[in-house]
Amino acid sequence: MLSHCHIREGKPEDAEAVTLLYCQLVEDDSVRVLPEVISDLKSSPSGFLLIAENGDQIVGTALLSICQDVMYGHQPFAVMENIVVSNTCLRSGVGSLLMSKVEKTCIAHECSKILLSTSRGRLGAHQFFQKHGFSDQVKIGFVKYRSQFGNLVEPANKESAKNDTATSS
Repeated sequence: MLSHCHIREGKPEDAEAVTLLYCQLVEDDSVRVLPEVISDLKSSPSGFLLIAENGDQIVGTALLSICQDVMYGHQPFAVMENIVVSNTCLRSGVGSLLMSKVEKTCIAHECSKILLSTSRGRLGAHQFFQKHGFSDQVKIGFVKYRSQFGNLVEPANKESAKNDTATSS
């Protein structure tokens, strides 16, 4: 474990370093973290940009969103996204520190569960999440990107569309 690593909330001045971490996660030239979005998150009671910092260097991050859930009264659930540890700090305990802070935050908000998704080919990440108690045996995740919005399949029979039900729990 890194000797001076701690977890804190993100600050607007972290935008560039977080962008660099995200570029490790995905090859996408449009990745760009904006200071004003981090500032908005800081003032939100339900969004958290967590930063792993070792000395003055940002070495990891995770985005946590607390979501209201009408299914269980006032008990929310959490969605964790964009979990990244710098390639230079893999297997050093940084990811575990981030996961610990995520869980403590979820406990403080009385969340019923934490959901996350990860790319199919990131087998090391899958093992890491399983080691931290996440299961890939309970639910299956789906994603639809903005470029696919509006590409709805119209039902052949409008009456059958009224009777269709979908559950997401």
